[in-house]
Amino acid sequence: MKRPNCGQSMLDESRGAKRIPSSSARGGCLRIAGNVKCFSETAVLLMAIPSAGFHRMPYIFTLLGIDEAGKVLRIIEKSLEVGSETCDSTEIVVKNWYSHWAKGPAAGEVGILAVKWLENAIVTKPSMLRPDGKPKDADFIKDYRDHLRHLKDNFSRERNSMIYIDYDEEAGEWSTPAPPAIAFVMLDAVLLGLFSDIVVNCMNEGVSFSALSREIQSIRGCRNLDDGLARVDRLAGTELTGVLREVSETDDGNS
Repeated sequence: MKRPNCGQSMLDESRGAKRIPSSSARGGCLRIAGNVKCFSETAVLLMAIPSAGFHRMPYIFTLLGIDEAGKVLRIIEKSLEVGSETCDSTEIVVKNWYSHWAKGPAAGEVGILAVKWLENAIVTKPSMLRPDGKPKDADFIKDYRDHLRHLKDNFSRERNSMIYIDYDEEAGEWSTPAPPAIAFVMLDAVLLGLFSDIVVNCMNEGVSFSALSREIQSIRGCRNLDDGLARVDRLAGTELTGVLREVSETDDGNS
């Protein structure tokens, strides 16, 4: 059972630790990644329904998904630390299992790296550059990276502030949470979906945690956008390369 102060427990890390048999780590990652997909797909669905009103609800679902994604990343990290995949009798210990401040930043950091990679890789695609050589959406990319950095540094506070109506004593009024731009929320959900697809596909194919880590590193190491997206397509089962080609052809036709 989760403790009521799960978001604040920094006093005694061992009390919130989760001991997981190495034999259950892969199955756990598979199920958690499936839950991430549920959150991401629900967020996208809500944003597609006009009658759903404000987009705070989709954002809450993405925050829950980020929380879960961080859990997968921490299981993989701890498994690699103890070499659990080569010794079935070992177990991994994940501290602060129920603490949002410990899980969300891990996923937020991966998001920041993904955006930095995209920003660097875009410069290899002439059709996506402005005449001055900068990405056509340079300002948007910067703002989105700032959004992810805010999530990484303030995840627990952001998560809780989006869920609840609160009373602002200084202002003397009730406050309603204000979510970020809807485009940011959509990108959060899309990135979560890609993360889930990669983890689920790799786990189903028997890919080891160390191999999965190397695959992700190989994506980050790509300096060419087409090559990077092709690797994502291979791992996630997506068709991002084809989508990019269609967008590029449309832009060329309108230029």
